Amino acid sequence: MDSDAESELQADGETEASDRPDGAVTTTFIVRGVPRQYSAWELVRELDETISREAYDFVYVPRKRHARANMGFAFVNFVAEKGVDIEACCARLCGQCWTGSSGTRLVTVSRAELQGLEGNLR
Repeated sequence: MDSDAESELQADGETEASDRPDGAVTTTFIVRGVPRQYSAWELVRELDETISREAYDFVYVPRKRHARANMGFAFVNFVAEKGVDIEACCARLCGQCWTGSSGTRLVTVSRAELQGLEGNLR
């Protein structure tokens, strides 16, 4: 990982376990730079090439209304209970190029406002 990607990942302590006021571990992140043509399944395939499928339990790729394109970002919830090193997963994603896209969009990762699997399923 290059230093620019590392600085993006560490900006404002976004992946620190104690960054939430309630002291809970941050598990849900916004993954930006997703190619607009990707479906959720295409994103899952990309994630599986970089991190273990057991490391996350939720992926949501918002789409524009009445359009085939997504909005260029996704929400991913990591599984802290299984001993997953969330910071390492985010570091592996951050700064990478998407393999299924001809573009040069780099992945950036930041903490999502809504946290946890249950919160995201509501």
